[in-house]
Amino acid sequence: MRNILLASAAFFALTSAALADNNDAFILQVGGGNETTQTQGDAPVNKVTTGNEAVSVQLGFGNTVTQTQGADTAISLESNALAVQFGAQNEATQTQTGKYQEATILQAGIGNTATQIQRKSDNDALAVQVGIDNESVQRQQGSFNEATAFQIGAGNSVTQHQMGDYGTVTAIQAGFQNTATQKQEATSHNDNALAIQAGVKNTASQTQK
Repeated sequence: MRNILLASAAFFALTSAALADNNDAFILQVGGGNETTQTQGDAPVNKVTTGNEAVSVQLGFGNTVTQTQGADTAISLESNALAVQFGAQNEATQTQTGKYQEATILQAGIGNTATQIQRKSDNDALAVQVGIDNESVQRQQGSFNEATAFQIGAGNSVTQHQMGDYGTVTAIQAGFQNTATQKQEATSHNDNALAIQAGVKNTASQTQK
């Protein structure tokens, strides 16, 4: 285990060195009940930050990841957030304020929760969950945003909510007793919603207004 941790640290150190022009943050945690908080480009007022990278990897149960890039008064551009969790009862929350940003959450296990919030335009959110009783929530406010959720297993749920125009939401689920809820509203026009479900006793709901 020690060799694996050292190898992982060395790999990400080399990766960060290649991206030294911007801010890069990496956290690796193994065990249970751990908490990770990564904040980039939050201040000062009216400052624009570009190209930040935040990565959190957790192995275990009952862990929490919180990643924040940008704020209402400090816009973030072309930043990326990645949260990877393996285990049970883990939570990952990503909040991005700005443009051309990418938020990605990968979770495998039981009872995990993925929450992604993006404000402004031209942002992408991706959530991938494998297991049972997992929940994915994606909320985007602005134009030209895209939200995609993949779930494999049973008893999983996806909620996608966009407020703006030219938005795209995609939910793909394989298994049984899964639920997909997609809403595009407010000044919504030229939006696209796609839900694909394979299995039995699944439910899909789409609202555009």
